[in-house]
Amino acid sequence: MEWQEYKSLSERTLSSQFHCDDRMQRLLHAVVGMLTEIEEILDNHSMAEADQVNRAEEWGDIAWYMAILAREYSLALEYTGVAHLKDTDPTMEMTKLLLRLLDMMKKSVYYGKKFDDSVASKLSSEVISVMLRYAATNGIDTAAAMRANIEKLRARYGDKFSSDSAINRDLENERRILTDNL
Repeated sequence: MEWQEYKSLSERTLSSQFHCDDRMQRLLHAVVGMLTEIEEILDNHSMAEADQVNRAEEWGDIAWYMAILAREYSLALEYTGVAHLKDTDPTMEMTKLLLRLLDMMKKSVYYGKKFDDSVASKLSSEVISVMLRYAATNGIDTAAAMRANIEKLRARYGDKFSSDSAINRDLENERRILTDNL
């Protein structure tokens, strides 16, 4: 699946039910969502034997949140070769970059500091680069992971987000979909 198609399809399951019509809320949703998915990646890495389907699933989940930022900042899914990131652990780098974005949001929302979209766009682009490096170093086919993510979300929501479907998931069916698509 190509990035442009993924961004479009992933938007269908974006929650607009609770406070997501505001731009800062959408950005916050993306950053917090990616951080929680990284926690799931770290859980996988701590297992005696890595679950490759789960790694690709979590990468796809991060891509879903990244698509929110990509729509806001017109970002491509491309490796920009960020030199200062190439020799570090990708999960740690994603976390650090996302925490910088979160700090910017905190200062904007709670301290009234002007939010710098140019810095946020640059940090978001760097997150994409690190995501792609994570995929490459962990044998994740990004096109397949995005396709599997969309199929999982179709099974969960149909064409539109609902909080009930987000809470009451059929995890066995979702795992079967992921296994069949990865």
